[in-house]
Amino acid sequence: MTTLQNTVSQNEQTASQFRQTVQSTYAKLTDVDSKISDIKISGHNLYVMKNDVPGYINSSGGTISTQSSTYKERTSEYIPVKEGETYVVQSWVTPNTAGQSWLAYQFYTNNTGTPSGGRTAKYGGDSGSGVETTADGQEHLTYKFTIPSGVNFLRVSYRQFSDGYAMIEKANTASEYAMNPEDLEKYTDDAVSTAKSEIKQTTDSISLEVSKKVGASEIISKINQTPETITIDASKVDLVGKVTFSMLDSAA
Repeated sequence: MTTLQNTVSQNEQTASQFRQTVQSTYAKLTDVDSKISDIKISGHNLYVMKNDVPGYINSSGGTISTQSSTYKERTSEYIPVKEGETYVVQSWVTPNTAGQSWLAYQFYTNNTGTPSGGRTAKYGGDSGSGVETTADGQEHLTYKFTIPSGVNFLRVSYRQFSDGYAMIEKANTASEYAMNPEDLEKYTDDAVSTAKSEIKQTTDSISLEVSKKVGASEIISKINQTPETITIDASKVDLVGKVTFSMLDSAA
């Protein structure tokens, strides 16, 4: 009878701990939902972050120079364009004390790096239109231009620092920032982890499972209890306090 009471007590403790895990998991999922709901999605933004490259458009020849560890410049893929189309390019960033924001674009005749004309660039400290500071302290740079004759592709570079992002639109007026749909999966993988928990109960067993996915990796821990056996399956098992083994079976 005492052994049964101890087993029941242990099960109650396990259930209590698992309820705490479930509550913690639910809080994480709520945070994930909140972060995703704050993301604005737009197919109009032609800048796809998952396809950009580190580095910046050089002022000579349109080639990509090595990224600075301070400015963390990023450059878009080749964006197909047509003569006469109007585009708006924007960047937002909070610069650090080592430098200011910077935005540039370059026309190309093909997608193998043949430039058409020179690079155009501006800094956050420049005067004139297309340079402003937002209410939350970010430097916001804007360009508007029409694609000239002989141009088939466009690339854009900007300084990312720690929180920068850019937007390319085929439009006559600038819009507020919205993420390209292709970047949503990358954003959720990089910024948040997904977690879930599950309790399965049958007439002769109880199974507890908690999992968490970070990027492409999934971590799972399980506790399965039957009348004869309790199985714990996890990458790490922590036992706190005095542990007593009344029987050890080396063949098990």
